[in-house]
Formats: sequence, structure tokens, C-alpha cells
Amino acid sequence: ERCLGHLAAYMGWPLGHAWVVSDDTDGRLHSSGIWYVAPGHDYSSFQTVTRGLSFGPGDGLPGTVLATQLPTWMARGDRLKLELPRARVAKERGLISSFGTPVISAGKVVAVLELLGPKDVDSKEEISQVLEHISTQIGRVFERVEAEKTIVEARDAAEAAGRAKASFLATMSHEIRTPLNGVIGMVDLLSQSKLDGDQNRMLRTIRDSGYALLA
Repeated sequence: ERCLGHLAAYMGWPLGHAWVVSDDTDGRLHSSGIWYVAPGHDYSSFQTVTRGLSFGPGDGLPGTVLATQLPTWMARGDRLKLELPRARVAKERGLISSFGTPVISAGKVVAVLELLGPKDVDSKEEISQVLEHISTQIGRVFERVEAEKTIVEARDAAEAAGRAKASFLATMSHEIRTPLNGVIGMVDLLSQSKLDGDQNRMLRTIRDSGYALLA
């Protein structure tokens, strides 16, 4: 949201929205639910229409950014139009221009930042360079977050494995000790009976081994 706010302030545009690539296999852009709305403006009708949409590569402005991995503009009179049903609501709210810029991580678009405003922009090339730089920085932040997430998941998995191992050993120790106590008890009773030398040596071996397992 802060990134959208900074971009909107730089552009002087009142509305921003972040699209994210779905985690599943469809590879489509879905609304992240993250919006920037400048103070004193109301775009709730446009937001409501947008929330239910998704875009594949090449679909509308967000999908074009997804496909090309480049900042893309839509201004009054451009061939690239806001996709229905957003076009009608955008016109009602005075939003005549928009642009989208990709957030790239590991060579793939992971999100698209979209801003909309009531005016055309003249110096698109200069602004595109700024947006490309900003998108690169956001992509690096995303990569760090993903790396930290991977580390946390690996740590949690290791801790879970350690707990599982400890639980297994405790269970096995209990399962072994209970019958083993009975075996040792019977060996002690048997050692009190009349046994020859070889039999006593074998009993001692059994008893010593049993105590070793209990230790």
C-alpha cells in the first residue's frame, strides 16, 4: 500500500491497485485487495467491479503487463481500453488514463501495480524509466521476503521433525520398557532355580542386556 501511495503521489493520480499472480497453476492475475485511494476521493464502485475480475496474459491492461513484463499505458484515445465492465464505471468516475507496471522476481511477474487518474500523461518515457526502477526495487524486496519465508518454513519443518523424532523415541521407549521389565523379572526368578553353569551364564547375558536397554 505504501508503494502504491508513493507511486500515486509521484504521478499525482488518486487511485492505485495491486494485482498478484495466483499461487495455483492458472497463472492469472487476481486482486490482492490492496488499494490506494487519495483522501477526498471515492472509487468504491470501481473497486467493487475490480475485485471480482482476473486476467490472463494479454487480457486488458494488467494482463498486457503480465505478458510483456513492461510498464504499459492506457490514455484517452489509446487502442488499449479498460476491459469491460470496468470501462463504464471508470468513465463515470472520471478515470481516463491508467498504467500498469510489473513487479518481477526471479525473472517472473509476481504482481502488477495499476494506477488510474483523470488526466493524460505527456512524458511517458521518462516516467516509464522511473517505474521500471521502482518495480525492480519492489521485486528485490519480494525476493527477500520469499527467501525469509523459505528459511522460516525450513526452520519450522526441522523443528517439527525434531518434535516428531522425540515423540517417537519416547513412545518406543515406553513400549519397550514395559514388556522388558517383565522379561527381566522372569529372568531373576529363573536364576533362583537349579541351573548348570552354562545356563547361568546365558541368564546373566539376558539380564545384563535387558538392563542395558532400560538404561
